Amino acid sequence: MAHEFEKFPKVDAGLRQFLKNPSFPKITSCLLTHSLLLLRDPLSNQEKEKIKYPGNMTSCNAILFGGFQTPILNKGSPFAFMTSLLRYLKRTKISREILKELILDSNVEAYLRKVMKSQIPTRYNTFLRYELYCIQELLTLLEIPERLRVIYKVLPHIQEGDEALAEDLLIQFLQYINIPESEQLTKFYIKFLFIPSLEENSCNFRKLSTKILPRQWMVEPLNILYVTKLKVTKTPDEMDQIIINGVEVTLKCLLFCLEKFSSTVITNVETIPALYTRLVLTFMMGDHVFLCPKIRNLVKSILRFLVGNKYLKDAKGPVFSNFNKVEGFPVTFSSLYSELLVEYASNSFGDEVFGAYLTLPLRTPEDSHLKSLFWNDQCVQFYRATVEESSVPLDYFTSTPERDIDTLRLYQNAVYSKRITTERNQFLHAIIHYHITYKQTTQTEQ
Repeated sequence: MAHEFEKFPKVDAGLRQFLKNPSFPKITSCLLTHSLLLLRDPLSNQEKEKIKYPGNMTSCNAILFGGFQTPILNKGSPFAFMTSLLRYLKRTKISREILKELILDSNVEAYLRKVMKSQIPTRYNTFLRYELYCIQELLTLLEIPERLRVIYKVLPHIQEGDEALAEDLLIQFLQYINIPESEQLTKFYIKFLFIPSLEENSCNFRKLSTKILPRQWMVEPLNILYVTKLKVTKTPDEMDQIIINGVEVTLKCLLFCLEKFSSTVITNVETIPALYTRLVLTFMMGDHVFLCPKIRNLVKSILRFLVGNKYLKDAKGPVFSNFNKVEGFPVTFSSLYSELLVEYASNSFGDEVFGAYLTLPLRTPEDSHLKSLFWNDQCVQFYRATVEESSVPLDYFTSTPERDIDTLRLYQNAVYSKRITTERNQFLHAIIHYHITYKQTTQTEQ
């Protein structure tokens, strides 16, 4: 290692000696123990309500959990030192490879790996920024796939006052998305996620504890584009082109992330309906948008990751029915789903991909009221996919037998009223046939 340093005489001998010394691993071992980002709250929600001080006051942020100090401020916290050290080393002419060999020990790797894999709780705390600054410096040591995963996880935890940090990480992330429109992609996200520059932001106590980006920031532009379409200020042709380009760019970005590191994007079962509520907005922007061949192929490819996800497959209870409040929406999930059914009846032309998204909330464990919205609607007769054509496999709906009496009646009514027929709606009829047959067989055996 010594001969490598000789190429860079400006790096002082004291620093050389320190980085080789056993003291350095002792410092990096404190990254996990002093992390606020990875800290789990030991208090229940009821206990939190008893805390009298406002959570966004800087002085009070230093004290958490009924008197315990924020770990970043505890004695032995390594974040300030590590940030300063990395910034100093970056100003030297040391190559990235040597920096990586010097700094990226097993402790740093373990810390970054936990950031990538952990369920990071939402926490508004003024002092969290100091950990995020350290992560920003550590990112230069990582290979591109790991770097993208870390940025994806920490971006939603950046708070107002740190717009420059958010913009830097966002640009780092998007410049590595391997699609032809990468420059367009970067400009698009910077614009539509509304990250103001520091000059435009007035830093005050009210804003210090507010997130900049939503947790599902990757698909947030779809919501912004949908709202923008409702408040049209341009000519229809200009607006349509903005919408189509924006939707395509967003979906390409999401598909890239799902293909490269889906476990970082979909971290739990709640992520599925959160992504779903954004993706279906594509269908609500008009048939000229979702029937565009590129966009249609993108949403179909993304659907594969939602249906095949292990969290959805392993979920025994309701997933979509329990998603009561749509983040950023003034409506519940069932209200959004009702609007989607109206759109399907009006503008879908019986499109199979649109219909496949409609069927996702029809899992057996879901609430009967949500399923009744679909099976009672006249639009079901327009979904004419066969079992072979359907983007959602039949076993998604038949892996668990239907036992809810109200839902079984819905199935019978749909067939008796001829809204669903085996000739016209083979796939939907196959779902009904399985559940009705299973119910009749079990009754006969009893």
